Amino acid sequence: MPLTPLLPRIAYETHVSEPILAAGRQLVVQSRALRLELPPFGGLIWNRPSAVRVRDAGGERVLPVHDLTRLMQLALFGGAALALFCLGLSRRARR
Repeated sequence: MPLTPLLPRIAYETHVSEPILAAGRQLVVQSRALRLELPPFGGLIWNRPSAVRVRDAGGERVLPVHDLTRLMQLALFGGAALALFCLGLSRRARR
């Protein structure tokens, strides 16, 4: 039985969907995934949309997808980190 290394593996991947035909246009959805593998525990995959490629008679356009959920998650994380930092400073000042 081969031993698996205990080092975490991190991968940032771009995925492309199968083309979708709609109203005479060909649509291809792109997404990005951050994959973190921790061998003894499992792993985490965070998918997010990145763009939609539209092909029609006029050519190809790339429409970026603005991921508001990710922005809100980062804002919440930043706010929580700032609150913990301020709490630590206030506790230190009381001593």
